[in-house]
Amino acid sequence: MGPMPPGVFGCYLLAHMLSHGSAIAAALRQPPIVRPRHVELILPFIHTTMPRIVQAAVRA
Repeated sequence: MGPMPPGVFGCYLLAHMLSHGSAIAAALRQPPIVRPRHVELILPFIHTTMPRIVQAAVRA
């Protein structure tokens, strides 16, 4: 994902943990662990990295 400020990296770690945690919860037939408040917490990561992902897709 390239360089990012520490605060954005923390948001990435949360997004990563939530994605894996959700998969584990689904495998265990448990409710998802992602809550609406989590979305706001990961937005800095999305805002930083989404342009990089879109630009890479356009170049491919």
